[in-house]
Amino acid sequence: MNKNCTAGYALICFTLGLTIIGTYVTIMCYGGSILPATPIIEPSASSLGLDFVKYSSQLGVIFFSALFIVFARQLPHFQSTLFVSSALVLCAGTGVLILSFYQNLLDPYLLSALCSFVTAGCYIFFIANYYILFALRLKINHIIICISLSLVFRLVFSVLIELLFSETAQTFYVTIAPLLAMLL
Repeated sequence: MNKNCTAGYALICFTLGLTIIGTYVTIMCYGGSILPATPIIEPSASSLGLDFVKYSSQLGVIFFSALFIVFARQLPHFQSTLFVSSALVLCAGTGVLILSFYQNLLDPYLLSALCSFVTAGCYIFFIANYYILFALRLKINHIIICISLSLVFRLVFSVLIELLFSETAQTFYVTIAPLLAMLL
């Protein structure tokens, strides 16, 4: 009885965690209200521009995925530390990314590109560790159901958050979402 309760709790946590982190990605990557559509600060001649900010996240995914593959055998020793630190860096990086266009100390495009690169890489580490963590605890058919449900919930919650909440509330959500997913 206790084993089934633990497995049921793990299924709920896995589905909710994937939904939360999936909603985070959907709002950050596809949501129109988090980053300014028209930059507040016009790009200078030395500035990289919004295109590089968009491409830097893909570069981060490629770089950190390759890093994950190269060091795959060493990762189990650092898995819990990497899981927690990637969630914390995701929160901090998201906050800095959002605020990067509202400051003038550093080039906002360079700062946002760097944050985009790092947060994309941390997302790779976070989600890979998330899948590994639950793959060791759950049956494959339960994992498939959880992933399927989380994809549906992700779309529904992303639309609801963007329709019902202000930009400030959305910003708050995406800033704390990795931490919420980690705590599950």
